[in-house]
Amino acid sequence: MRTYRCKNCKTKNPSEWEIILHWVIRVCSKQCRLDLLNEKKRKEKEKIKIRKEKKREKKRNSASVLIRKADTLFSRYIRLRDSLKTTWNYERCKCITCDNIYDYWEIQNWHFASRRFYQTRWLEKNCNAQCYMCNVWLWWEQYKHGKAIDEMYWEWTAEKIMQMAKRMEKLDKEEIKQTIENIQIKLKEYE
Repeated sequence: MRTYRCKNCKTKNPSEWEIILHWVIRVCSKQCRLDLLNEKKRKEKEKIKIRKEKKREKKRNSASVLIRKADTLFSRYIRLRDSLKTTWNYERCKCITCDNIYDYWEIQNWHFASRRFYQTRWLEKNCNAQCYMCNVWLWWEQYKHGKAIDEMYWEWTAEKIMQMAKRMEKLDKEEIKQTIENIQIKLKEYE
């Protein structure tokens, strides 16, 4: 008769029960078998947990998550900047096109060149605070915003922004992270 070592406790000369089940799992007793199975389950749970953590980390550093974070920070920065520039108050802000004054949380960040153009997405000259009505319902009055940009900075600024937006360049994650850091620094200055 051939003898085996128990996979769990490493003892020789298995019992009768083990001889019957030695083809499945080579163990010396039922308790050793249960211990071995529990250890396998624990290791499998650890592997699954590590896999999920890696997925979460990968998702946290994905481009879409970084872009969303940069957008929210930049929107807050533009609304703070324009509220201080127009009303000298953090709580109130003036719309760039209709000149009505709204609360800070009612105002939105409006892009002259669309957000789909990454070259001008986080450009300060491209963005201004605008009310919901002008931003969503009267979006076709983009020329008013262009005129306001030209008055604010200098003539042909709106044209230069549109030309800059048409350049197609890809952003990598490092550039987006750098943009987020720059926006956070500017936000700290205003807050």
